[in-house]
Amino acid sequence: MNRLTALALTALAFAPAAALADQPLQVTIVEPPMPDRDNRVSLNPLGALIGLGSFTYERALGDRVGLTLSPSFMYLGFSENKLYGAGFGVGAAFYITGTAPEGFRASIDAAPGFVTAESSKSDATAFMFNGRAMLGYNWVWHSGFTLGLNAGIQYFHMGLEDADISLNGVLPALDFNLGFVF
Repeated sequence: MNRLTALALTALAFAPAAALADQPLQVTIVEPPMPDRDNRVSLNPLGALIGLGSFTYERALGDRVGLTLSPSFMYLGFSENKLYGAGFGVGAAFYITGTAPEGFRASIDAAPGFVTAESSKSDATAFMFNGRAMLGYNWVWHSGFTLGLNAGIQYFHMGLEDADISLNGVLPALDFNLGFVF
């Protein structure tokens, strides 16, 4: 092969690369789709730090509806005076955007329970009931980590079993939770 042919073949081989050199390089990153995750477990970390905590398990029943189960606990007082209790909430979440358990949502729940106050002189147990209606958002990352923020109103009732005393009222409701989906 003569020199002229070799030079022509070399130029022809590098011509596409030379033409591309004038064009900016475009890279498209395609994020993998979010895996199907129908279960969410979360904890209210701020309440748990002060002795008022709740865990929530949410199961997606479809794209727009989730069922929530929430055992809760209370323990205040490390001296002779103590306040402790427990409850169990059941609720539903309706997703306005996104797919359960991620997105903007409206939720309702009800949670009966009890609280006991103990001192060195006496103790008393009270029945509690809490019902909430809230709006909020659950964020879910590819890692499975979740963050939820909710706000709304709640009805609260507490009545002493041994006395004719009760406390009722409508109060604001706030919920901040961290969790994991699977």
